[in-house]
Amino acid sequence: MCGSASAYAKIALACIFVAFIMQIVAVATDYWMTAETTIDLVEVNIGLWKYKTCPQTSSCTSGSIPETYENDAFTATQALECIILIFIIGPFVLGFLYVFIEKFRDMTIATFICIMCMIIMALGIIAMVIWLTQLPDNYYANFSFGFAVLAFALVFMAAVLLIPDIRSFNERRSRRPMKVSPHNDHSYNRRYNQPSKFQDSNMRHYHNPNREPFRAKSPPPSYRTHAGGGGEKYTGTGIRQEIMSPDLYLGQRRY
Repeated sequence: MCGSASAYAKIALACIFVAFIMQIVAVATDYWMTAETTIDLVEVNIGLWKYKTCPQTSSCTSGSIPETYENDAFTATQALECIILIFIIGPFVLGFLYVFIEKFRDMTIATFICIMCMIIMALGIIAMVIWLTQLPDNYYANFSFGFAVLAFALVFMAAVLLIPDIRSFNERRSRRPMKVSPHNDHSYNRRYNQPSKFQDSNMRHYHNPNREPFRAKSPPPSYRTHAGGGGEKYTGTGIRQEIMSPDLYLGQRRY
């Protein structure tokens, strides 16, 4: 559950959640740049989708963006901010699963969240630079633009906070013993490996990788004895019988 997740992962999830809220506010509000006229005493606020004029003597009015502001840089900022808003959903959902569900807490999920956060940060920096370069001289950036900057800054912080989790996964993987099949490896580490589940049916009941498997169906070894003369060939009938027959070692055969 959430209690077993690291504190870094919990803080990273909180950062992604706050960044998601800030990005929604930045895209939805109309205060990306503002100009104030001293003659007419009118405040003009430009957003990504509409503008708002607020005279001091009357109520505010809003409308669509004038064509004079809709250039390539303005359109590129609109597209990048929408892409960032969509991309944040992925790290947020995966971060929620990573923190609250144990089986999703692995190195692959943490690495993917970190990479997505880095991509969002790069897109946010590009959008910020494009917006500032097309900003007219009599306008200044307002709080909607600031929310967008804080959003990708928090996403970058979340990516940095996930680095300790990724490093801990790497350390645990490096400490894990190497799995080598005892039938294919003849190194010193062979004796420390666990026996395979799929062993030969004729192998002994205990596992000894340094000994050849005992074949119960193989014929016993044949050798010549001194008894009988003329080099009579004797074929043993079994290990137990040979050990319990002392005459065999005296060179005489029992009948």
